[in-house]
Amino acid sequence: VNAPTAIQSLPQDEVKIFPNPTVQKLVIDYDLPTANRVIFTLLNATGQTLKTWEERGNKNRTEIIIADYPVGTYFLKYQTKTKIHSLKFIKQ
Repeated sequence: VNAPTAIQSLPQDEVKIFPNPTVQKLVIDYDLPTANRVIFTLLNATGQTLKTWEERGNKNRTEIIIADYPVGTYFLKYQTKTKIHSLKFIKQ
């Protein structure tokens, strides 16, 4: 298994999430030139995994529906072959 061994800081423009704060859905735009596979994980404020999914390709836009989640702070973690990073967002 090829897994990253450290969390690295990434430039902000590689993965963008919006709107933030949000109510119904979260849009994820990503451009990761060196990745052909991205694993996304939605986490609540205590670190509990709520959803995990994989996207193929290095540039894409995807959406997740979060309307049924409680109001609060959440994190979207993304992982490529060489990088792991998390972005914080607020569900209103």
